[in-house]
Amino acid sequence: MPYLASALAPHNQRHCHQRLRSELPDCAVISVSHRPEVDAYHDRVWRIDG
Repeated sequence: MPYLASALAPHNQRHCHQRLRSELPDCAVISVSHRPEVDAYHDRVWRIDG
């Protein structure tokens, strides 16, 4: 169930991540982002510097 969060305002992005966590607590969420604030929504972060 992919969704595009980069087009969302930060407060809407936060709402989407909180809702994913509450509605699908056993689901793995993988985010690819250029926004550092997305780190707060995940237990693990893998950074690729190029």
